[in-house]
Amino acid sequence: MRPRRAAGPAVLMGAAFLVSAAFLPWSDESVSDIPVLQDFARLFLAGNLPYADFPFEYPPLAWPALALAGLGGTADQDSFLAGLGLLNFAFALAGMLAVGRLTDLAGGNGRIAMYGWALFPLLIGAIARNHFEMLAAAPAAIAILLVATGRPSAGLALIGAAAMVKPFA
Repeated sequence: MRPRRAAGPAVLMGAAFLVSAAFLPWSDESVSDIPVLQDFARLFLAGNLPYADFPFEYPPLAWPALALAGLGGTADQDSFLAGLGLLNFAFALAGMLAVGRLTDLAGGNGRIAMYGWALFPLLIGAIARNHFEMLAAAPAAIAILLVATGRPSAGLALIGAAAMVKPFA
């Protein structure tokens, strides 16, 4: 896939993420796990281990993702939310590319599929930024691509890893 082909959808998705951060109803954060996730990130970055040092309600591979999101700062909610949002955006870009390639393989128009994927923040609002669903959804799309291109072992391993971040994958 040519990088230029993905530029338009990537810019659209960036704009959709910004809309989900700045304008109601998309920016409504009344449904948010940020305080809990931020507390977990603080614990991880202080060297505490989930399950051993404190109860952790998420699957085993969720903690590295939350710690990574916390590297941007956990002192206040906004800095943690920005880190989590950037992490979600990076994973969303990878998922968008996988969906485009999958659609091409199926004989469809991958560029149109990428534009469709790019609009997801407008469909789910603040959840695109303040939850870590994309850290499982994007690897799930990539896993399907791996299976479709003849690499089933890698694809199934990746879907297993994605489920260890968020079980719905």
